Amino acid sequence: MPQEAIVCYQRAVQTRPNNAIALGNLASSYYERGQLDLAILHYKQAIACDQRFLEAYNNLGNALKDVGRVDEAIQCYNQCLTLQPNHPQALTNLGNIYMEWNMVAAAASYYKATLSVTTGLSAPFNNLAVIYKQQGNYVEAISCYNEVLRIDPLAADGLVNRGNTYKEIGRVTEAIQDYIRAINIRPNMAEAHANLASAYKDSGHVEAAIKSYKQALHLRPDFPEATCNLLHTLQCVCCWEDRDKMFTEVEGIIRRQINMSVLPSVQPFHAIAYPIDPMLALDISRKYAAHCSMIASRFALPPFNHPAPNRIKSNGGNERLKVGYVSSDFGNHPLSHLMGSVFGMHNREC
Repeated sequence: MPQEAIVCYQRAVQTRPNNAIALGNLASSYYERGQLDLAILHYKQAIACDQRFLEAYNNLGNALKDVGRVDEAIQCYNQCLTLQPNHPQALTNLGNIYMEWNMVAAAASYYKATLSVTTGLSAPFNNLAVIYKQQGNYVEAISCYNEVLRIDPLAADGLVNRGNTYKEIGRVTEAIQDYIRAINIRPNMAEAHANLASAYKDSGHVEAAIKSYKQALHLRPDFPEATCNLLHTLQCVCCWEDRDKMFTEVEGIIRRQINMSVLPSVQPFHAIAYPIDPMLALDISRKYAAHCSMIASRFALPPFNHPAPNRIKSNGGNERLKVGYVSSDFGNHPLSHLMGSVFGMHNREC
């Protein structure tokens, strides 16, 4: 009964205008209702009444951040830490800001500082896991998600995130188990159904994948990734029902995503096989190239210097050329089957 709570706090403030607690609670009520300007006003009034009001500084920072006044929010969090250097929420909130600014090292330091002063928060572990995963440190990412689930075994989001990490390193069976556990906890979690579908598809269970994608779209009809991935999965089993309608819908999704500077839900390699505008397929490739560059920048690696070319022949001699093949599809995949005869056709005398 939020409106009734606001009336009570207002009466308390009228009775005792310098009651910092009542002002802070009134501000929090406004914040929860999305009335951010009123929340900011009353948090400031609470701080004016009690300049050591830790939670008011932290909560004011949250409200200022939500309205885009990030520099002022940072000042509030720092003021909170000046009064209490081990305040876990302020440390986490500063980490979140630096994470949004892609200042990963600074964000990680604040999350680790949070974990050094508290044992009951799962959010810092979850955020650290995101950083580790971005850096390719999957072992540490999984370890952090394990801690999230130790603190809250029913954290469906944590299960989905750990499942995603397992899937990225090829541990698809464990990923499927995590997605199923998440669905058992939150049956209406569309993301869990869509990710389960992707894991089923990767493990060759295409019919199960189609069923899970359709369930995800039943729960959330406006789900671009599920729509595009369902279409691709249906193409894999040569299901042409409503094909033209689905491609029209997917092309519309792609155009909206590109206009919004969102990574398209259709991958470049798939796009070149789809009956869509070739220029749109080129735009998809450009978006993915930019995304890959952004991911690579997080590793802070020096520019790649190409080595000097090897001399194949020297001093009249004849040195053999060494050839290697690299592919993510060396497995039970059409590429491997088609390449089977190629290796035996090399002239090993050259």
